[in-house]
Amino acid sequence: VYILGDISWHDDYKTAEIFRQLKGTKILIKGNHDNIKRDSELAKCFARIQDYAELYLDKKNKVVMSHYPMPFWNGQFRDTVQLYGHVHNSHQWNMCESWIEEARRLQDIPMRMYNVGCMMPWMSYTPRTLEEIIEGYERYKMIGRDLNAKDD
Repeated sequence: VYILGDISWHDDYKTAEIFRQLKGTKILIKGNHDNIKRDSELAKCFARIQDYAELYLDKKNKVVMSHYPMPFWNGQFRDTVQLYGHVHNSHQWNMCESWIEEARRLQDIPMRMYNVGCMMPWMSYTPRTLEEIIEGYERYKMIGRDLNAKDD
């Protein structure tokens, strides 16, 4: 389970208590609010803690992960997917969406970048597979509303 930063507002003790209850091997991609001491109980909750990651899903499909959104990333022109957080569902996220549209429109640049902040409608505070993230984001863009909204 990859976690893209800013893991908790609780102290280290309470956060470690929460993370010890979660299943899976957890890898933290550090966010700007993650100041975890190397030998702390919280650090022991993660198999790895790093700033950035590139993960090959197979010989040709790759994912780049960073807490921070990047308008350009390694492998972008080979359809590498970027996952990021940091901007929540704010005006900064709207800026990221503008980058995507401008790059596609002006230069036909593949912009497979997805905000995986837990509060995003396609995430819904739940761990998701890459396929679920992409499908959820695309569905959200198509219907333009909260994915969890009930139809009348």
